[in-house]
Amino acid sequence: MASVTFDAATRVYPGSEHPSVDAVTFNIADGEFLSLLGPHGAGKSTALRMLAGLEEVTAGRILLDGQDIDTIPPHDRDVAMAFQNYALYPHMSVADNMGFALRVAGIPAKEIDRRVRHAAEILNLTDQLNALPDQLNGHGARQLVALGRAVVREPRVFMMDDPLANLDADLRLDTGHHIAELQQRLGITTLFATSSPTEAEAFGNRIAVLNHGRLEQIGPPEDIINTPASIFVALYAAPEPMNLFLAPINGNHATLGSSTIPIPDHIRHYLTDTIVLGARPGHTTISPDNTGCPTHIDTITPAPPHGAITRYTATATMREHLDTTIPALNRIDHDLADTDTSLPIPPLRALIPTEHNLSQGDLVHLAPDPNHIHFFNPHTGQRLGP
Repeated sequence: MASVTFDAATRVYPGSEHPSVDAVTFNIADGEFLSLLGPHGAGKSTALRMLAGLEEVTAGRILLDGQDIDTIPPHDRDVAMAFQNYALYPHMSVADNMGFALRVAGIPAKEIDRRVRHAAEILNLTDQLNALPDQLNGHGARQLVALGRAVVREPRVFMMDDPLANLDADLRLDTGHHIAELQQRLGITTLFATSSPTEAEAFGNRIAVLNHGRLEQIGPPEDIINTPASIFVALYAAPEPMNLFLAPINGNHATLGSSTIPIPDHIRHYLTDTIVLGARPGHTTISPDNTGCPTHIDTITPAPPHGAITRYTATATMREHLDTTIPALNRIDHDLADTDTSLPIPPLRALIPTEHNLSQGDLVHLAPDPNHIHFFNPHTGQRLGP
């Protein structure tokens, strides 16, 4: 096992004007499970490949247990990687697939057998060691075999590059929990790259959010959700995007519809004429006095069981205004323009008691809960205040 440090680690591909990994800095403790979260093109896979020695570190350093690994060949770094494409040899049994790299490395047959059987026991594959890949029960079992190839190497660091992407939703979570349990049992430092906020939150001790090669935020899942460091994190790095409201500033208050929201003293000096207010759907509700953001109900869907609550998905009349007037949002769109990922500004969502008896098309006034408002700079996109 080992600690991992990215120290301003940067990767610029020849001919590219922009880094794929841009001065990323973070530490991973020995035995920690870190989720690397970001859309396609965020730099997750490149960061893993830099650690594995498959990509050059253009600037900065990567350290294992405090040792700069730049001059250490990939095969001597003692790290193992599992990919989205598990690429099993179809003519080899599960046992032979798991032990193949060990045979190539010249490990004695008795030791290979010990490691394979130990890994199979951990992964519940003992009864399938003699089976061929196409005889296994679905993609989940095949992905476990691919993980077994990494386990038998007994590495200091596991790296998993979106290993659940080929699985259906139910199997993704089931296999993901199996991976998390495996990591806890073995205590091996693990980096788990995913584009799914749900997976990142469910499995990682901490989450590192990457955007266009830059580290946006790193912290426990509850910090990422409850105190997002930027508009990007607020929109992307949670199972439900945050609602955003662009509000003009009048003195010590922001104006939202016909309501006023106090601006904390410690953030006023950051602002000029506007501010972005954010609130999660669970902290957005109908204003009792018809103040707030005028909104027409677009769709109504049941919410998860929380008493007599129904989720109303509402589209705000100000949404088009948001898209064109918050520079930080325009920059996010520009950053993602060359990738396969889009980050459209979502409609406003609110949890509204069923007693309101709303219908599609009804006009309501939505407002964030004053006790759960997040403040963002509309130009930089950064969080204002703690």
